[in-house]
Amino acid sequence: MDQKYIPLLIGLLIGGIIAGGCTSPATPAAGTTPSLTTEPASSITTTPVPAGEPSAPPATATAGTTVPPATTTIPATSAVPTIATPAFQETKAAVASDPYVEKFTLTKEDYGISDCIMSQAFPEITRDPDYGISSARPKLVGIPDEKFAIFYDVYTSGKSSGFYIISFTRCQEIPESEATTWDFAHIEAKLIPRNAKTSDYSIIITLSANGKDISQLIQNETLTLERRVIIDTWVPIKRTQIDRLGNPSINFNRLTNL
Repeated sequence: MDQKYIPLLIGLLIGGIIAGGCTSPATPAAGTTPSLTTEPASSITTTPVPAGEPSAPPATATAGTTVPPATTTIPATSAVPTIATPAFQETKAAVASDPYVEKFTLTKEDYGISDCIMSQAFPEITRDPDYGISSARPKLVGIPDEKFAIFYDVYTSGKSSGFYIISFTRCQEIPESEATTWDFAHIEAKLIPRNAKTSDYSIIITLSANGKDISQLIQNETLTLERRVIIDTWVPIKRTQIDRLGNPSINFNRLTNL
């Protein structure tokens, strides 16, 4: 072969090797991060809580367990409502501007109402262990005449009303005794105010038994000159105790001038 063709043959051989594709994958340049394409594992749909409805707190559970619904336990109670015992008010000495007492009486009325009926009409009285004269902390309350009139109408007619629901049939099957019979002390007062300026007063009726003051009936009233005030109240009391009631007293404490 002519030597002048040798360089040409070497050039063709090198070109064939390059065209054969003997290359390796490219390596990223130092300091760069390859890009990644990811697919979501699953789609999540959220529903907003409608306005006005509270959202439930998330429950936490381990695999394979069931979370029970939340429950609220309300402790049972057998408490019976009782009447608050107000502190005795100190009565002030009478002054010329105190109301003129036109009438003030206490009458012991023999009604003979069974404990069964009273416990349905006035449970806060009959179930209060301190109510009455014999308790270490004696307590008596007055029932306004309007309320007593409704009760007495139900009692005498034997027909319950919306105000008093009484089962008379059940009470007929319960034997009665003096210890379970109730009577009433009726207190009436007619007052003529003598204060020159309209004023708020506490009208204090103090009840006594066995020579001692045992309870007070306190009523706040706005008194205006010569505008008569009538107090009409009924005090429930056991038949075995009513005869021990003594004469009550009435006093006035001026609170404010209007």
